[in-house]
Amino acid sequence: MGFNKRYIGKDNLLSQYRQGGIKDVMSYLTRPDALIWTGEFAESISEIYYSDLPENHVWNKIEKKLKNALGSEENLVY
Repeated sequence: MGFNKRYIGKDNLLSQYRQGGIKDVMSYLTRPDALIWTGEFAESISEIYYSDLPENHVWNKIEKKLKNALGSEENLVY
């Protein structure tokens, strides 16, 4: 039996959110055996994820943070 670990960073969180919204993010975070958080943005999500808030509040806060990050990325000029 294998051990499933997942590296969590801003890019892959936003990618999951773009693909399927908060449901895809929930699935992405709850399926592996271990999560390895990388970067400040992912660390701030982990603080929400592991907080003592009720589950629905956790996912609402995470979704709000992801929406804000997506909005700020869309305003970037390349």
